[in-house]
Amino acid sequence: MNAIPRLAQAIGDGKDFAKPAAEIHDAQHGKVHLQDVSKVFADGTVAVDRVNLEVEPGEFFTLLGPSGCGKTTLLRIIAGFEDLNGGAIFISGRSMLGVPPHARNVNTVFQSYALFPQLNVAENIAFGLRMRGVKTVERRRRCQDMMVSMQIDVFAKRMPHQLSGGQRQRVALARALINEPEVVLLDEPLSALDAKLRQELQVELLRMQKRLGMTFIFVTHDQHEALVMSDRIAVMDKGLVRQMGRVDDVYERPRDVFVAEFLGLSNIFRVQSKQGADVSTSLGMLRLSHTPETLQHVMVRPEKVLLSSLEEKGRGINDFHGLVREVLYMGATSQYGLEIDGYPLVATISNTQNGRTRYRVGERLRVHIEPASIVGMGG
Repeated sequence: MNAIPRLAQAIGDGKDFAKPAAEIHDAQHGKVHLQDVSKVFADGTVAVDRVNLEVEPGEFFTLLGPSGCGKTTLLRIIAGFEDLNGGAIFISGRSMLGVPPHARNVNTVFQSYALFPQLNVAENIAFGLRMRGVKTVERRRRCQDMMVSMQIDVFAKRMPHQLSGGQRQRVALARALINEPEVVLLDEPLSALDAKLRQELQVELLRMQKRLGMTFIFVTHDQHEALVMSDRIAVMDKGLVRQMGRVDDVYERPRDVFVAEFLGLSNIFRVQSKQGADVSTSLGMLRLSHTPETLQHVMVRPEKVLLSSLEEKGRGINDFHGLVREVLYMGATSQYGLEIDGYPLVATISNTQNGRTRYRVGERLRVHIEPASIVGMGG
């Protein structure tokens, strides 16, 4: 049997719950529910502004946003490190009103790792079990199994200062997971690592979360990290959740300009007038497959812009002639800075197999945008 059983197995072990309430609690194990949660600091800064969200059991949920948007404060509120000014928090169906951090079945992994410098790797990992009074033999067995699972058993006797950044992060994760918490909170745990190691740990962390079935709430300002790792994301700005949903939905159909720009490179044009599915923009007339009731801007992701030579036949609607002003080679793709009647447009396309870009600066091209690729947005 695995040393770190999935929470679903640990809870649903065949017991016959007599009370319906117990069955409800079991179904909510690992669920986090925030109702109108607010936090205002002493200087009047509104850090979190009436946030409502539900994180489902076993979900990898990410709070994404720029520095100062309130995402870390919200994570600290869930952990119990910050008091509420309003609202309510429920973890696994239980109200956290008045419940101190140590009494909440959550564990936090910090950006700074927060390892005890006077304890070696094994002692750091087993610390929580020791505080809970787990017997020595059981504690050592679980610690060894966890270190093997995290591929850090060869470092058991090393002190934190003798480890690399990636190794220290693995120790911090192991220490959080060994107690089998209902919820794991991760505050930008990978941000201090170099790019290659960060990508490796992103994959490892995601696989581990899926294997264990624990609820992970992850905080990051890195859009790519959020898109790669998350089941759902909540994009935050100035204490508010601007949009929440599945990663593909939020990326493909942003609600407003802030979300569109924060999640990646975007071509955004203000709508000047509208007639049915056709809208007038600074780029020209565009036809959309769907026009929302409130329409102020339209957005096209660069990878949705189709380029071809002028010799190729046009497609009619949403066809333009563009001039290549800039080419940025990015390995697997190339980014083209185009000019259409004096207005800029960015396109990204895959490079050919020989690694050379298709078009050159100064070349004139046909530019096409499918109506379904154009997203109508509010402010």
